[in-house]
Amino acid sequence: MATERHLKDAPIKEALIDFRVVLPEQTTIKEIGSGSTALESDYPNKSEITQLNSNIQINKEQSVSTSLEKTIEGYRYTSSD
Repeated sequence: MATERHLKDAPIKEALIDFRVVLPEQTTIKEIGSGSTALESDYPNKSEITQLNSNIQINKEQSVSTSLEKTIEGYRYTSSD
């Protein structure tokens, strides 16, 4: 078995931690995002993870109806380096 050693300039500089939870129905994703103050000092850059759904319908009379829905799925926090 190889001996473990510390790599001063390790090639991996990032990691992903994905939390998936089941929340009470009354909890909104905005409430989750506002509760992230504990992460702000280490991960000051916050961005939304969004999902975009579009729908185009054409009926026999050639009329077209469209819809577009954007939802926030979560948040991404990154460090400044």
